[in-house]
Amino acid sequence: MTSPPSSCPPNRPPGKNLEDLLLRKDIWRGYNQKTEPQAALSSGHEELDNVLIHGGWPEGCLIELCSENGLCSAEWQLLTPAITTLLAQENGYILLLNPPALPFANRLLQQGIDINRVLIVTPQNKQEFIFCFTELAATKDCQLLLSWAPKQSLSYSELRKCQLATARANQLFFLIRQRHTISQSSPASLRIKIQLLETQIQLNILKQKGQLRQKQTKIALPDYWHKYSAHNQFQSVDQSHSPFKNAIKTGIPTSNVFHFPLEPRQTHG
Repeated sequence: MTSPPSSCPPNRPPGKNLEDLLLRKDIWRGYNQKTEPQAALSSGHEELDNVLIHGGWPEGCLIELCSENGLCSAEWQLLTPAITTLLAQENGYILLLNPPALPFANRLLQQGIDINRVLIVTPQNKQEFIFCFTELAATKDCQLLLSWAPKQSLSYSELRKCQLATARANQLFFLIRQRHTISQSSPASLRIKIQLLETQIQLNILKQKGQLRQKQTKIALPDYWHKYSAHNQFQSVDQSHSPFKNAIKTGIPTSNVFHFPLEPRQTHG
C-alpha cells in the first residue's frame, strides 16, 4: 500500500506552523503583557516616563498625540525636553511636517533650541504628506519628526505606510491628530490624548504596545504657562483702532503663529 502524495514539493523545506509565527518579536498578542525591550529616550517628565513601558518615548515607531483640534501648544511643552536632549547629543535636524502655524522663534531660542536645526516642510495635500513622511523617516539626519495630520482624513492603510516607514529607523516620530480620531483604529504603537488644563497637561495613554490597560498622568505647567486673559485693547472689535494695527498691516495673520508664553528673564542686580 502506497502513501498518498505530499502536497508539498519534495525539495521545499517544511513550513512553519502558526505557533512558530506567533513567537516572532514583531507580533504582539493582546492578552500577552510581555514586551521586548526597545530603545527609548526619556521624555524629560518623570510622571510620563513612569507610565511608559520603556521609560520614555519609544524609538522606531509611530507615536500619536491626539489633541482638541490638532493644534495645541501643549505638545511643545511636552516634547521640548526630548528635543533639547537630541540637539545636544548629535548633529541632525528637528523636522516639522505640515505644521498648522509657524513656531514662535523667540520661545524656541529661550528653550535652548537652535532654530537653524529646525526645518519646516509644507506638503500641499494628503498624498504629498504621506510621501514626505515616509521619505523624511528614512533620512538619517532626521532626529525627530513632528508631523500634523492633513485636513483630509488618513485611512488605516495610509497610517500603516507611515508606521512601516518609522520601523526602519531609530529616531522619534510623532503624529498629531484631532481628538475625534481617537475612536478610529490606528497602527501606532503609542497613542496619547492631550488635554491642556489651567495649570497642568493631562495625558491619557489610550494605546501602548505590550499593555492593555489605559493609564493617565498629569504634568505640571511652569508658572509662566498659566492662562492669562488677553489685554482688553487686543479684543477691540474695530481693528483699525487696534494698538496692533501696524502688525496687522504686515499681512501676517496672528492666527498662523504658535504663541508661547515667554519665560521671565532672570534679572541680575
